[in-house]
Amino acid sequence: MKKLLLLLLISLSVHAEPIEMVVTASPGGPEDTLIRKLSTLLENKTNLKFVVFNKPGASKAIGYSYVESSTKPTLITSSDSILEHLVINSVEPIFYIGSSSIIWFVSKDSNFKTMDDLINLSQQREVRISSAGTTTQSYKGAQMFCEKIIKCLMVPYKSNGPETMSALLNGTLDAVTLPSYGNLAYLQNDRFKSIFVMLNTKNKFINAPILPDKFKHLEKQDWTLLFAKNLSDSDKKTIVDVLKSVNTDFYAEMGFQYSFKDPKKVLHD
Repeated sequence: MKKLLLLLLISLSVHAEPIEMVVTASPGGPEDTLIRKLSTLLENKTNLKFVVFNKPGASKAIGYSYVESSTKPTLITSSDSILEHLVINSVEPIFYIGSSSIIWFVSKDSNFKTMDDLINLSQQREVRISSAGTTTQSYKGAQMFCEKIIKCLMVPYKSNGPETMSALLNGTLDAVTLPSYGNLAYLQNDRFKSIFVMLNTKNKFINAPILPDKFKHLEKQDWTLLFAKNLSDSDKKTIVDVLKSVNTDFYAEMGFQYSFKDPKKVLHD
């Protein structure tokens, strides 16, 4: 009888259906790293089970369409810059993960030391710039500079991976703009240097010059939220309680500045 009761308690303590965590990008990138870190944290601190699904493609539309049609308990992250283009319906914002900066990288061996160096170069020729994705805040930030400050050529690279950064090192690109979210390792790589940061989130892991005051009007904050679909109220509360209890260094190590904010208010501000 005691053994039967113990088995019953164990079965009740295990969540019946795993929660799908959908990544709208390929494995190994910033979003994938974030989702997997979140799933590991939550599995270690709750009785919930998670499974990660990568659904990349079509500027995240494939992943969002998958979530739209899913009847399973699901979690997905998205940012302000993406939601401007692809609105997710039928999901609920449950947690504010944080805001990220946009970092302008150049090769450590280049002659560029400041943003003024890029401006001066643009008076002689187009500055060759690349940024991951056409819907991301880092791309839009670079594009805004191209329209208002410097004459540049946006070079279409698919991601912030080896191909893009190799182009920066060999001089094919003059600069690459990346979000601090998931890309802090480049700040610690002695082959690259940051010449300035747009939207300084005061992240202690970022040590780079901030955007001069005369260009502050070009900044736009880019937040990342966790969204839920088909989750019970108790599961949502369990997840949020764990994420709120984590030290802010957990988020800072991925390039986010975190302080508690109401996700529904962030979404509609």
